[in-house]
Amino acid sequence: MTSGREAVASFFHSVNRRIRQDNVPFVPPAAWYQLIDDDFGEIWFPSHGCSWSVIGTCSMCNYGVPLPPTDDQMVGAVALALASFERLPSRLWVSSFDVLDPRDVPVDVRRQIYRLLARTPTQIIISESHPLCVRFADVKECVDLLEGKIFGLELGIETMNDFVRNWCLHKNFLTRHVHRAIDVARAAGAEVYANLFVGAPFLTTMEWIEDAIDSTRTALDAGADSVVLLPCHVKRGTLCDWLYQRGLYRPPSLWTVMEILIRVEPRYWPRIKLSWILTKEHPGHPQLISPIDEHASPRSLLSALSKFNQSADGTIFQPLLSFPEYIRWHKEMKLNTPDTLPDRIAKCLPLIAKNIMGHQWWHLNERSITDNLWKDWNLAQKHIH
Repeated sequence: MTSGREAVASFFHSVNRRIRQDNVPFVPPAAWYQLIDDDFGEIWFPSHGCSWSVIGTCSMCNYGVPLPPTDDQMVGAVALALASFERLPSRLWVSSFDVLDPRDVPVDVRRQIYRLLARTPTQIIISESHPLCVRFADVKECVDLLEGKIFGLELGIETMNDFVRNWCLHKNFLTRHVHRAIDVARAAGAEVYANLFVGAPFLTTMEWIEDAIDSTRTALDAGADSVVLLPCHVKRGTLCDWLYQRGLYRPPSLWTVMEILIRVEPRYWPRIKLSWILTKEHPGHPQLISPIDEHASPRSLLSALSKFNQSADGTIFQPLLSFPEYIRWHKEMKLNTPDTLPDRIAKCLPLIAKNIMGHQWWHLNERSITDNLWKDWNLAQKHIH
């Protein structure tokens, strides 16, 4: 018999798959790389695509569907990118969608790529994976292949709140899986970076801030070496975009990111990084709405966020607190909404289900879905208290 959690996951997976069904596969470039700053660069290599996207997880993620490359093309893309840098940075992000998922990156391909990276002067190699794909033997092999370099594993955790992760982002794993992945990766010799998403659908601005701060504390206390805060860029072919097009969602302002950094304890600042503050190029060319497109962001704010990434000093934001744009945003942020988070989700569920799954489907499944919504919410409140 299907459990309530499985039924809810199946619903959201079906919704996300239908929204993405018009994705047109793209021809991946022979090599793709960029230098972000003097110390950090990125190499994206073509792969068989995100298997989690195929299943239908993630309400906010869509980096396109690459045409499946050969093994030689995958390895060759990394080799060509490495040769294209004038000078290799000390930190290099080298990844596809999930380097530890053999459905995405075949094991032998991964081995060849890390042998290539071992011969470079780069000191830190960073790759991405899903918490459910982290296995000791695989991580240990990556660490060993890099021959003394630091292997940083970025995990797509998004939030340490199970309710938000399942009901708002549609990634149906639990915080206990996150703890296991962190423990396993660190035991295998890797550093762990927790990717945290800022801007989950249905949450208020204040809830975005509170969730990011709570998740930062919890992830770092659980053993992550650092966290990476990623504000939402609305990508086409996602539920976020579907809601945005109907006036039911807006991406967070970058003032939200600043507010998180102001409110979190200063002892955490050295372990927080920011990513996707500005729109970045990507081979999948996802059409998107960025926080800068949607909200006015003065250059002083962008500069301060960039400087924080270099200095880990949150006091640099103090002069911005008197900016009229911040004062206006802060007043709006403090406005109360009478609805609880599950109330907001419950109001949107019929619209989502009827438009995407059909009226008959919602008629048959409404009771089960809404019952599980409130059941999960009540369990989440018991856990908090």
